[in-house]
Amino acid sequence: TNDHKNIIDYSNLEIVIVIDKSLSMREYSDIDYVALDAANSFVDLCKNSGNCTVSLVSFANYSNIVFENKNAKTDNDYIKSEINNIKYDSKCTNITGALEVANNIIKNTSNPYSKKMILLISDGKIDVPTSSEKSSQDLENELNEKLNNNYYKCPIYTIALDGKNEKYPTDTDLLKKIA
Repeated sequence: TNDHKNIIDYSNLEIVIVIDKSLSMREYSDIDYVALDAANSFVDLCKNSGNCTVSLVSFANYSNIVFENKNAKTDNDYIKSEINNIKYDSKCTNITGALEVANNIIKNTSNPYSKKMILLISDGKIDVPTSSEKSSQDLENELNEKLNNNYYKCPIYTIALDGKNEKYPTDTDLLKKIA
């Protein structure tokens, strides 16, 4: 159906798609790479609208800006190719850091009048190495504080991937809180 068009106006939109590439996605939450299909579908929705630009961030323990500010219509093949090149191959999940990178992209966009949004696709479990400066709980607390203080400069939408795995459950509560 076309019900999604009533939720988001895709014209004059700047979006940062943030995709979790941690091993938990491959092993437990998204063995069929549904996250990449979802991101590609979203880009296709943007392609048929007015001026929509897409930036892509992949993350695990560290975030990687894959590209910034590509036009969904004219750069569609490139955008989807880069999305499809994401591999779930890294340990840990630092959602807090990934959202910080996405927020910086949003803050530095060239069009101050465009609508902006972040689309986070993850299994939602913050998990960092024990050797990190901050613990997983510290990062979750930092994220909660930023959410409570309206730190992020645009709406954040989330897609939760839940493999229904008891060993590594999806943190849907966290993803709901982020959205």
